[in-house]
Amino acid sequence: MTIHKLLSDKRLWFKSIGLSIYLLIMFGAAPLHAQNIRISVNLQNVSLESALTRLVTEYNIPISFNPALLPAKRISRLFIKSSIRDILDYVFFDTGLTYRYADSEFIIVEDVKDEFVLSGHVRDSETGENIIGATIFTKTVNNEIESNNYGYYALTSFKGDYIFSISHIGYKLKTVYIRLHASTIADILLEKKIDTLHEIKVAYSESNDMLLSPRQGFSLTKNFISANRSLGGEADIIKDIRLQTGVVGNTEGSGSLYVRGGNKDQNLVLMDEATVYNPSHLFGLVSIFNAGAISNVQIYKDEMPANFGGRLSSVIDVTMLEGNKYDFHVKGGINLLSGNIGVEGPIEKDKGSYLLTFRRGLTDIINTKFKLFNIKASFYDLNAKLNYTINANNRVFLSSYTGYDDLISNNAYKNNWGNTTATLRWNHLFNSRLFSNLSAIYSDYTNKLDIDARKIDKKFNWITGIQDWSLKGDFSYYLNQENTLKFGFNGIYHRFTPGESPDITDSIHLNIPRAGSLDLALYFSHNLFIGEKLQINYGLRSTLFRTQTYNSLLQTGNYLNQNKGFAEVADIQRQDDEIHSSKTFINFEPRAFVQYRLSKYQRLHLAFDFNVQYLQLVQNNELSYSSLETWMPSSVITAPQKSYLTSVGYKFQFHKFILTIDGYYKFMYNQLTLIDHAQIILNPMVEHQLRAGNSIAYGTELSISKSWNKLSSSILYTYSNVQMKIGNINGNKKYQANYNIPHDLRFLVSYQFTARLSINSVFVYRTGNPVTLPLGYYTGEGKRIPIFGDRNTFRFPNYNRLDFSLVLNPKSFSTGKRGWESYWVFSVYNALNKKSPIFFSVEKGARLDNVSSGIVPSLSYNFKF
Repeated sequence: MTIHKLLSDKRLWFKSIGLSIYLLIMFGAAPLHAQNIRISVNLQNVSLESALTRLVTEYNIPISFNPALLPAKRISRLFIKSSIRDILDYVFFDTGLTYRYADSEFIIVEDVKDEFVLSGHVRDSETGENIIGATIFTKTVNNEIESNNYGYYALTSFKGDYIFSISHIGYKLKTVYIRLHASTIADILLEKKIDTLHEIKVAYSESNDMLLSPRQGFSLTKNFISANRSLGGEADIIKDIRLQTGVVGNTEGSGSLYVRGGNKDQNLVLMDEATVYNPSHLFGLVSIFNAGAISNVQIYKDEMPANFGGRLSSVIDVTMLEGNKYDFHVKGGINLLSGNIGVEGPIEKDKGSYLLTFRRGLTDIINTKFKLFNIKASFYDLNAKLNYTINANNRVFLSSYTGYDDLISNNAYKNNWGNTTATLRWNHLFNSRLFSNLSAIYSDYTNKLDIDARKIDKKFNWITGIQDWSLKGDFSYYLNQENTLKFGFNGIYHRFTPGESPDITDSIHLNIPRAGSLDLALYFSHNLFIGEKLQINYGLRSTLFRTQTYNSLLQTGNYLNQNKGFAEVADIQRQDDEIHSSKTFINFEPRAFVQYRLSKYQRLHLAFDFNVQYLQLVQNNELSYSSLETWMPSSVITAPQKSYLTSVGYKFQFHKFILTIDGYYKFMYNQLTLIDHAQIILNPMVEHQLRAGNSIAYGTELSISKSWNKLSSSILYTYSNVQMKIGNINGNKKYQANYNIPHDLRFLVSYQFTARLSINSVFVYRTGNPVTLPLGYYTGEGKRIPIFGDRNTFRFPNYNRLDFSLVLNPKSFSTGKRGWESYWVFSVYNALNKKSPIFFSVEKGARLDNVSSGIVPSLSYNFKF
C-alpha cells in the first residue's frame, strides 16, 4: 500500500468519525433542560420562599433550597416569557445567595467568594488500606472526583454545607455531611459489601448517572478477578484483561496481549511502578500476578495519561496490596496449578503495615504423580510490601517482587526465566492542594535457554535480559474544582543483554553486542472541567533517549557450571567494554482527551495520542510464546516506533443498562519484523535481519451490559483489522498481521443465587489466527523442504470456548472480627470440550496436528483468618 493510499484511508476514517460525532451530538441534544424554559409569572408582594415554592409547584421547575437560608425579602415583579435564570438572578439579587445548576436541578447555596479545600484519604474500614478510584460526589459540585493511586483526594469548593456520597465497586455507598467553612482534612472509611464478593465487573452507580469522570482508563476489581477463573482454576489478571473489548490473544493459553492492533511488546506492564518485561509463567498459561497480592489494576488502551510513556498501545498499571493496618491475618489458597500463602498485619497500628505472599506452581508435583505432561515445569512468586505513615504529610512505601520459572523437557531442552522488581516511594503533601510522589525503581528480567542440558562437555546456554534503574517524580496540584494540574519527570537507565553465550570459547565474535540507554522524560497535563458538560484533559510528554552500543570484550571461558546459580548467571560482568556507536533521539508526544455530557444518560468522548517507543522486542511473532526474547534499544540502525491514535466513543446509561460504542484508527511507523528464516542465536548482526515499515489498525468496539436483581450480563464485541507493509517482506505487498483477529465476541453472565452462592460464565468466539503455510515441497539433499507463499494468507479455524465457575462462600465475612473466612470455587475451563488447534504441522503436508487440552475441571479453595 502506498503512503498516498494510507493517507486516503486516514481521511475516510476521520470523515466517518466526524459523521458519528455529529449524529451522536444531534441525538443527545434533543432533551430540553429546565434552564432553557421561558415562563410568565406574576410575583407581587410575595416572600422569597413563596416565590420559589410557586416556581416549583405551579411550573414544575426543579429547585432545591433550605428555607432556613432564605432572608426576609419580598418580591414584586411581573415576568413575561422570562428564562428561569433571569428570574432567579432577580429574586436573589443582594441576598447573599446564588444558585448552581447540577443534574437538571437548581440548587440554592450561599454566595461566598472564599474557596476552601476538602482533602484526605479514602480507606477500607476493615484493613485501613487506601482505596484507589473511589468516587466522591455532591450535587452542589458539578463534577465527581476520584481518589488517586494512593487513596488521596482533594476537592476545592466555596464555603457552605455539603452532603457527599462516596462509592466504590464492592463497597457500601457512604453519605457524609461536612461543613466546609475552612480547609478541612477528612479521611473516609468505606465498608465492604458482604453479598457482592463476586459481582460482575460492570457496576452501576445511581448517584452520579453520566457525570464526567476525572479518571481515565478502566479498572479490574478484586471481585471480578476472584470470580472468573482461567485454566486450572487460577485467578489471572492477564486472562481477565483479554475479556475486555479491543484486546486479543493469538492462541489458547497464551499470555500475550494485542491491544487495538498493536504488537505484544507495545504494552507497558507495571507493578507498583516497576516495569515487568515478561508477565508470564508456564509459557503464558499463568501470569506473574498473584491475585492475593493485588489491590487494583488500571488499564489504558487509549486516552493514555502523559505520565506514562515508552509504549504504543496500552498501559497496564498494577498496584499491590498494602497490608492490614489493624490486625494480623493469614490468607492463602490452592488450585490445580498453584498454591499460595500470605501474611499481613500492622507494623504500628493505624500507622504502618506489611504484606508478604508466596505462590508456587504445582504442575511438577502433579506430573511426578500422574505423568500428565512430557515436560517438568515449576514456578514461584514472592511479593513483599511495607508502608509507614511518618506524619500527616509524609508516608513511605517499599515493595518488591521476584519470580522464577524452571522448565525442562524430555529431550533435555531447558529454560529458566524470571523477573525481579523493587520500588521505594515517598508520598509528600506540601499542602492540601499539592501532592507529590517520588520513586526509586529497579527492574530486572533474565532468560536463560539451555539447548542440551544433558551434555555437560558440550554445554550451550543462551542468555538474554534487560535491567532498569529509574528515578521518577509525580506531582498533582488541585488548583480548584475545575482544574487539576499534573507534572513530573522520569529517568531510566536501561542495560541490555540482547543475547550471549559464555560457553563458547570464541563467543566474543558471536554474541549480540550489549547496549546501554538513558531514557529521560518530562510531562505536563491539565484536567479541565468547563461547566457540568465538558471535560478536556490535554498534556505533553517530551522525551530524550540516548543509546550506546558496545563492542564486547568478554573474558572467555565457561561461566556456567553446576556450582553457579541463576542469579549469578543473570549478572555476568564484562571487562573493558568499548563503545561502538551512539545515537540520541528527541520527541514530543502530545495527548488529548475530551468528554462531553450530551444528557443525563449520555456521554461522548474523543481521544488523540501520539506515542513513541524506543525499546524493541526481537522475536518470532509466529509463536504464541518464545524463549528467544531479545530486547534492544533504538539505535543508528533501528529507529523508534511511533503511532498516532484517534478514537471516539459514546456511552449511554439508563436504568442499570449500559451501552458503549468505541471506534479507533491507529497508524504506526517503524514497525519491525524479522526476515524469513532469520537467525537470532549466535548472530551479532541480528539488527541487520530486521525490516521496518508501517501498519494500520482500525476497529469498532461494542459493549452492552444490563443488571437485574441478581443477574448481570455483558455482551462484548470487537471488529478490528491490522494490515502491515514492511520493506522487502512479502514481496513489498501489504499483508495482515499474525494477530489480526477481525471478529471477537465475548458473553459474560453472573448470577447471585444467595449471599453465599454465585455462578459466573464466559463464552468466547473469535476468528482464527492468520498463519503462513507451505504451498508445496521440493526435495534437496535427501530432505523434504517446504515452499512458502505470501505471509499470513491462511487462517486457523474459528475458535470458541465456554468457561464457568461456581463460587461457594461457606462462612459469611465478619467485618472487624477475627475468624475463619473461606470460599470454594469450582470451575470448568472449555466446558463444551472444543478441540481447538494450537499449531499446524508442516513436516508431512500442512495439517492440524495438535489440539488444546479439552475440558479441564478444577477446584480452588481460598481462606483467611
